[in-house]
Amino acid sequence: MENPVITNGMQLAIIDKQNGSLIGDVYLKKEDTHIWIGYTISPSNSRKGYAYEVIQEVIEWGRSQKDISAVKAGVDPANTASIKLLQKLGFSIVMEEEDEDVYLFAF
Repeated sequence: MENPVITNGMQLAIIDKQNGSLIGDVYLKKEDTHIWIGYTISPSNSRKGYAYEVIQEVIEWGRSQKDISAVKAGVDPANTASIKLLQKLGFSIVMEEEDEDVYLFAF
């Protein structure tokens, strides 16, 4: 059964479990057989592994869904930290555009 919330897009807060502070957010949207992911981590929380952990969880969740075959992420080509993170997680570039590159993690 289709989840209308994810099909229409869903933005979730990333919260620090220890103190309840906002770390950032993650956006998910189902399109055909893949999930688009977008994420933002506050500057004070960057480079602490939060984005890695969140993306890893989305990949694991996607694997558990019968109708999902991949996770896609659009990244500004100048955002080298995010590109390195996606590559570290096993994403491959599938499309390059002037203002956005698209990376794919297929199951």
